[in-house]
Amino acid sequence: MTPQQEQLQAQVCELPVIKELKENDSILFNELEQLREGQLGMNKRLDKGAERMDGIEDELRSLKDTLRDGLKEVITEIKDQKISELKKDLSDRKSSDSSLKNDLIKIVVLTVITVVGYLFVKSYG
Repeated sequence: MTPQQEQLQAQVCELPVIKELKENDSILFNELEQLREGQLGMNKRLDKGAERMDGIEDELRSLKDTLRDGLKEVITEIKDQKISELKKDLSDRKSSDSSLKNDLIKIVVLTVITVVGYLFVKSYG
């Protein structure tokens, strides 16, 4: 640089507008630094929030699985109970049918004996 350019640059640096801009630059840099620190703090909070949400999601998945398993057990138990009731009902009906069958056989045998006896008494009597 030539001496004239250096002198001109020194004069420009001494201008009040340039000094004010330099002061504003330092204020802006301070504010930018504060914003950066605030952003770092927010990022930390967001990270903690993300960790919490991950924990909550894991708990919800676990509860969902537990609920699903419990529901399956209840449904299985209800099915088993209904099957047992149906088996018992069928067994009761079978024994009832067997009892009716035995009663019908007794009635038929008694009827046959009565008819045979009536016929015997009528023919020999």
